[in-house]
Formats: sequence, C-alpha cells, structure tokens
Amino acid sequence: MSTPAASWSLRRLGVGLGAGWRYLKAVLGEDRYDGYLAWHRSHGKGAPMTAAEYWRSRTDHQEAHPEGRCC
Repeated sequence: MSTPAASWSLRRLGVGLGAGWRYLKAVLGEDRYDGYLAWHRSHGKGAPMTAAEYWRSRTDHQEAHPEGRCC
C-alpha cells in the first residue's frame, strides 16, 4: 500500500515527465502535425493528410522555398 506522500510524488513525477515530453516534441518539431490536425478540425475541408503525407508536403515546401532557412 502506498502512502499519500508517495502517491503525491508519483503524480508530480508523471506531470513533470509529461511536460518534459511535450517540450521535447516542440523542440524537435514533432508537434507540428498535431498543430496541423487542430487547424484542420477548425478550418479544413475533406479528410486531413496522414502524418506521412503531411511531412512529405512540408519537406517539399521547404525544398521549393529555401529562403526561410539559414543553410
């Protein structure tokens, strides 16, 4: 049986790990597809792109418009 203090500590650890995971996804850009899905729910028409289609489209756009990158 766990004590209330141990239970509280585990909850805090879970909250901290969740925040760390969201931060890491944001830094790496992995949350961009989630943002696209949120945008599509409110503005898009038809079925949203799959994750693979989204990343291919994003890569194609970056290659066609390189002026936004440093290298």
